[in-house]
Amino acid sequence: MTTEEKAGAKHISPAINRWFYAALVLFAVYYLVVQKDVLTAASNLGIAFIFDPFNANITWANRKTWQKSWLIVHVAVVIALLLYEFIFNR
Repeated sequence: MTTEEKAGAKHISPAINRWFYAALVLFAVYYLVVQKDVLTAASNLGIAFIFDPFNANITWANRKTWQKSWLIVHVAVVIALLLYEFIFNR
């Protein structure tokens, strides 16, 4: 029995994760473009990471290079939005 089975962890389908991920990214784009609310956009993008758009069962070392690049760019955008908000809008 694995640690996840002992803890009662439930796995969500990668397809469902992709839908939630896409929804949060779209919310972020909406808040950034329409509402001009950088902090809410950054928080939505940060929360989107909870829903791994790729197969969450694959470890980082075994992911394809383009998947790693996508996630690194995603983190960079979140950090850039937060820095922009805290440096220029405070």
